[in-house]
Amino acid sequence: MRGVSKRFGDLQALDRVELEVAPGEVLALLGENGAGKTTLMRIAAGLETRDAGSIEVDGREVPLASPHEAIELGISMVHQHFLLVGNLSVAENVVLGSRTNVLPLSKRQVEREVEEVAERIGMRLDASRRIDELSIDERAKAEIVKALYLGARILILDEPTSSLGPKQIEDLLATVTTVAAEGMSVVLVTHRLAEIRDVSSRVVVLRHGKVAAAGATDGFTDDALARAMIGHELPPRAIPLSAAPRETVRLRVAGLVVHDHDRVALDGVSFDVSPGRILGIVGVEGNGQTELVEVLAGLRKADEGRILCDGADVFVESFRPGVVERLGISYEQVSARNPRIVYCSISAFGRDGPYRDRPAVRSAVAASAANTGTGKGTPQTATSEVGASPNAHAAPARAPSGAADTSSRRANPASAADIAGRRRRTSTSPSAASAPHGR
Repeated sequence: MRGVSKRFGDLQALDRVELEVAPGEVLALLGENGAGKTTLMRIAAGLETRDAGSIEVDGREVPLASPHEAIELGISMVHQHFLLVGNLSVAENVVLGSRTNVLPLSKRQVEREVEEVAERIGMRLDASRRIDELSIDERAKAEIVKALYLGARILILDEPTSSLGPKQIEDLLATVTTVAAEGMSVVLVTHRLAEIRDVSSRVVVLRHGKVAAAGATDGFTDDALARAMIGHELPPRAIPLSAAPRETVRLRVAGLVVHDHDRVALDGVSFDVSPGRILGIVGVEGNGQTELVEVLAGLRKADEGRILCDGADVFVESFRPGVVERLGISYEQVSARNPRIVYCSISAFGRDGPYRDRPAVRSAVAASAANTGTGKGTPQTATSEVGASPNAHAAPARAPSGAADTSSRRANPASAADIAGRRRRTSTSPSAASAPHGR
């Protein structure tokens, strides 16, 4: 690639970038997020057009204006977010979109050929299995096998280890070494310095769309590569002292055990979460994170253990979505493509919380905007008066009565039917008979 440039509006994504890779070589392409690595490789794979520059394959300049042309030239790219169809098998994904003059294709013949390609590079892959039945590292293998099956001679791997664990990364890098040993050119796009030492012979560093450094991998220290990536010396690493533990426990999980068919998904898991804290749960896919969150969201039954929310002991056998809602626990699946899960315990948003109905949320948003100078009133007024309940665990302090209270009622009037409905819902609680209901 010679003098390749690309602009998106006012952003100069690439500025006269030079890059070359030889047969049997693993080239590491380093850079921070937004440095232009993926854009450069998308151009090489025919997925983006370049504004300037030229591309040569085997010493011959090629136009390379489409993915089909790239595949015909033997260039394949494995994307960071795999482009596989979940409800199709590995073999069906491999031949999907390929052009062949041999029709009809025998499904078993394709499966056998795909498995032979996998075995050639030391992989074990059942080509008849559906993609959505595979683990993350198996999907990465399927993408690589697909590229090889289509006749790739130049393999581009865009952040292939971003969602893999240490052992899976080790296996994938071993595969990269095997592929390169067969004479294939490999471009490994990454921003992880530790990975390039084992497999790459040369490295190119991009910063702000320009080549900041290039040369033999052994000729750079980690500090030199990091400096080339960010453009300045690394600041000294300071580890902040953790804050003192809080006495209040919002959520307590003790001895949680969950069986998933013939395996133990959770084995005695215990932890505490205090108000105002964020608990991160990490691990390679398939190690119990999904089962844990599903139990806490009431979507899966636990076999053993205790769950306490704001001090209330809830038997895991009765931990169901309705109970979860009343306790003020919300569950959100962030991405269907990469199913990371966020779990948060916010009592104020529970059935008995001050934000339980939409008018209250609208009023709170309006008051928040007013507090920034776009209107009158304060957020405290809106959130304390609308939808409040005597059972709310995290309700804000009630604003003093008077003009502010009146303005809050005007901002969100409640009908008699709304109030009657709320009374019926809360009449089953022990405190409902003696305590006044919130508006």
